[in-house]
Amino acid sequence: MGAMILILDKLQPREKKMLLVFLAIAIVGGLYYLYTSQITLLENKLQELDSKELTLKTMSIKIAKNDQLRKEYQNLLNQLNSRQNNFLEQGKEPDFLINLNQLSLDTGVKVLSINPGKIVQEDIYIKIPVNISLQGSYKTIIDYLEKIKNLSYLTRLENLRMISANTGDYLEARMTLVSYSLDSKGVE
Repeated sequence: MGAMILILDKLQPREKKMLLVFLAIAIVGGLYYLYTSQITLLENKLQELDSKELTLKTMSIKIAKNDQLRKEYQNLLNQLNSRQNNFLEQGKEPDFLINLNQLSLDTGVKVLSINPGKIVQEDIYIKIPVNISLQGSYKTIIDYLEKIKNLSYLTRLENLRMISANTGDYLEARMTLVSYSLDSKGVE
C-alpha cells in the first residue's frame, strides 16, 4: 500500500486528475452495470407480478360468478321443487287414467274408450297423453272438462272434437288430454 502512495506522489497533478477521473468513471460504470441488471430483473419481476395479479383478478371474478350461478341454480331448483305439487307424481301415471274414469262417473258421461298415448320426455318434463272418447249431453261433457281443470296436477286439453252421436241428444267428444310429470332424475 505504501508503494502505491509513493507512485501517486511522483505523478503530475494533471496525471493524478486523469487517474481520479478514470477511477471515478470505472466505479460509476461498474455501479451502472450492476444497477441496470438489477433494474432489468426488477422490471421482469414486476411484469410477472402484474400478470399474476391479472390472473388472480380473473379467477376471483370467475369464482364470484360461479358462486352466484350456484345460488341462482339452487333458487331455481327450490322453486321447481315447490311447484312439484302441480305435476303428476312420477310413476303415478295409472292414477291419471283412474282420475279420468272417476270424473266420468262424477259427471255422468259415458267413457267409450281411453287409450294411453306414448309417453314423451321434453327437457325435464314427461308428457303423458291419453286419447279419450266420451258420450253425453253437452252439459255433462262441459262439466267433465271443468272437472279436469280442478285436478291436483297440470292437465292440458290438446284437441277436442265433438260430433253428434247416433243416439238422441247425446254428443260424442273425442279429445287428447296431456298430463305432465317432472323427471326428478333430470333435475338433480
